[in-house]
Amino acid sequence: MYLTKREKEVISLLGRGLSDKSIALRLKISYNTVRTHRQNLRAKFKVTTTVAMIRMAIVMNMI
Repeated sequence: MYLTKREKEVISLLGRGLSDKSIALRLKISYNTVRTHRQNLRAKFKVTTTVAMIRMAIVMNMI
């Protein structure tokens, strides 16, 4: 599965427990952009929840 550099950054920060707002501030992007990345990631992982997405990323050694 291909993830963009930014998607990798976002999923890594989500895995550390950061909120969308905190991620936006840290990466200097808008809150809505973080939400879009999260939505795209869930679609790529074919899951409906962020928790399931993070679990899969850990199992796949992505984070």
